[in-house]
Amino acid sequence: MTRVTLLSALPFLTTVSIGVTAHPHPRPISNLVDELVRRATTISPDNTCGGTNGYTCPDSSCCSQYGWCGTTTDYCGTGCQQSFSGAGATCSTGDAVTSGGYMPAGTNTSTVPRPLVGNVEYKDYSSGLGGIFECMTPGQIALTFDDGPYIYTDQLLEKIHTSYPDARVTFFITGNNIGKGPIDDPQYGWDKVITKMHNYGHQIASHTWKKWEMEMNEMALRNILGFFPTYMRPPFSSCTDASGCIQSMTELGYHIIYFDLDSDDYNKATPELVQNAKDNVRNAMKAQGKSPSTSSFLEIMHDIHEQTALNLTDYVMGLATQLGYKMVTVGECLGDPEANWYRASSPGSSFSSSSGGAATSSSSNSASISSSAAAASASGTTKTTTDGTCGGNIICGGDFPGCCSQFGWCGTTTDYCGIGCQSGPCLSSAARGTTTTKRA
Repeated sequence: MTRVTLLSALPFLTTVSIGVTAHPHPRPISNLVDELVRRATTISPDNTCGGTNGYTCPDSSCCSQYGWCGTTTDYCGTGCQQSFSGAGATCSTGDAVTSGGYMPAGTNTSTVPRPLVGNVEYKDYSSGLGGIFECMTPGQIALTFDDGPYIYTDQLLEKIHTSYPDARVTFFITGNNIGKGPIDDPQYGWDKVITKMHNYGHQIASHTWKKWEMEMNEMALRNILGFFPTYMRPPFSSCTDASGCIQSMTELGYHIIYFDLDSDDYNKATPELVQNAKDNVRNAMKAQGKSPSTSSFLEIMHDIHEQTALNLTDYVMGLATQLGYKMVTVGECLGDPEANWYRASSPGSSFSSSSGGAATSSSSNSASISSSAAAASASGTTKTTTDGTCGGNIICGGDFPGCCSQFGWCGTTTDYCGIGCQSGPCLSSAARGTTTTKRA
């Protein structure tokens, strides 16, 4: 399977109107579609671009990696988003370089089997956008957070854990956005935050890497947790049949998740405006005819905003509690068992978790070793890896030559043969001491 990027699969919002029709359910989905189409044809009214709002810059202006329009190298250089730059503007590095040349360590995920398991829809053409907009069980609300983790996410986790201990939410993880650094690079600490999310029982889902790359996010989450998600939310909430996105996501085995309750928090991200986001949620949840006996909600917020993480979320969770809604993950609100939410890190292994939500095959600093490695260790025999993982009595060789890195993956560079090398042609101590290592 070749690497699939949403950059190639999606024409983003420039063609989002193709085949778009209103969702048939009695929820304001048509408003979402209308808004996506409006943004696709609207020049940015406030100098923001890309990111969660989808606006395009005026002519000759570049859309920077941080989502602002401008004409200097700060905007048109590294991380510039060509897809959202104005006519006549040229990113000097192009969209494809916005990851800064970083690639998550370890083998790619292209060979991981992707059976479509469970009863939850993997594709739904009825909306034109292709995906799931609502929960299945009355009395439940699935709170979702896009674009994190970020500097407010850990505080958000602790707030939920202490004030709403029975609540579970879903985080749609973006791997390397808004200048935060790669999520699987330990120097930034995001791996610990993501591990805490999972250990606290929340669902981990994908919102891609730099807003489009799926495989890189899979590799990064695999490096942190030992597995990667089967649930995703597409960039800018657009995944159409006409663009080929629906087919690509189905081939990769992803449920495409949207929402039917939009707090509009990214447009209400200041202390002066956040009350408007609260009003949006309250008005939707307390609308005539809405009650836990007949209604459910799939709501979207963004934990990259301080007001969302430290103010709005507490209000929404308090309101949900007051009205009698149970706060659950997207998987639970769709009736999908947790075993179906993730794929194992390598072919032949399987995902498992404890009842408390902590991964039994992961840690915050390494990818899990395959089940074959554990079996070999127990038997005392030495075997050659068949999937690129190594450690214990599993050694590198055959199709995966070289050194076994400190994180349990085979390779031939100093990242694998340097500091922490477990077996193979490891470098000498002196050489290791001069080696700058990345996660391998």
